[in-house]
Amino acid sequence: MAKVMPGRYTAQIDEPFVVFLIGMRINKLFAFSKWIPTARAMGPMLRTLFQHPEKGFMGGQVFFYWRSFEELETFARNRQEPHLAAWQRYNRAIGSDGSVGFWHETYLVNAGQYEVVYGNMPVFGLAAATRQVPAVVWAVRMNLRWLHRPPRLKLRNGEAEDVVLRKSRRIWMPAGFFLAAAGKGVTAPNRLAL
Repeated sequence: MAKVMPGRYTAQIDEPFVVFLIGMRINKLFAFSKWIPTARAMGPMLRTLFQHPEKGFMGGQVFFYWRSFEELETFARNRQEPHLAAWQRYNRAIGSDGSVGFWHETYLVNAGQYEVVYGNMPVFGLAAATRQVPAVVWAVRMNLRWLHRPPRLKLRNGEAEDVVLRKSRRIWMPAGFFLAAAGKGVTAPNRLAL
């Protein structure tokens, strides 16, 4: 069992990355000859990726993280890698007969435009694929994000106009959390206004 890291943590990565989700769905339970080979095809792909991070694979347990979409696509289309052969076998054996479904989703995430929090967990997810840091950094980023929101659009007479947030807008965040997380104890008022 993996070691639990007491406290709150987040992941830190300073460049864009790709989140890749993949799965299969058994539509005909008794079509063992169709879905068992499909399920077993994932093992060789993951072994190859974990053994060769230079291919762009950063890691993952539930979700898979890549340095770029281009590296993910290169791996998927390369005849020397296990994915293309598995994909061709799937198309020959199953095609569109409906016995086994598959899905995948790919997301490009820009630096600083993600949010992950792990509480009392082993090193997991994006933190395992990149760098785990205390969640104080995350909490500050979460609260300051409100200061940098893009302008909202408001319709007036059928036309859109920018509505800029006033600088005097007060944003409340629990000061006690930051002070306690920094090991300083709570000596400030309950809330801190920015």
